[in-house]
Amino acid sequence: MSPTLRALAVAEQRVVDAHKELAEAERVLKDLRLDYAKERPLTQAEHDAIVKRFESGGALCCEEGLKWLRKVVPEPWAQSINGWAYSIIGCSPPSESTRIYWLSKVRALKLDCLPRSDW
Repeated sequence: MSPTLRALAVAEQRVVDAHKELAEAERVLKDLRLDYAKERPLTQAEHDAIVKRFESGGALCCEEGLKWLRKVVPEPWAQSINGWAYSIIGCSPPSESTRIYWLSKVRALKLDCLPRSDW
């Protein structure tokens, strides 16, 4: 086997191993997020503040939204809601009908489950 072919095989195996390690780390992270949300759920007041902000046109995504969320909810919630809003709602002002649809999604945020992009 040539040195280049051997190096290629080693590199490919390192990638396979890294993917396995990443998958395991993501599984642990998912489990810990579930545990954390049950241990420290959103309060109804926090949930209501998030809904009110979105209703009034305030952002939940990007830097502006994250800065506001960090003042209202603990960091894991702030990061999770911010990421969810960015990936699902986006930061451009929605049309009225789209805003109403996304408002229903914001209202449906669960108190004991960090939001995910597949909602």
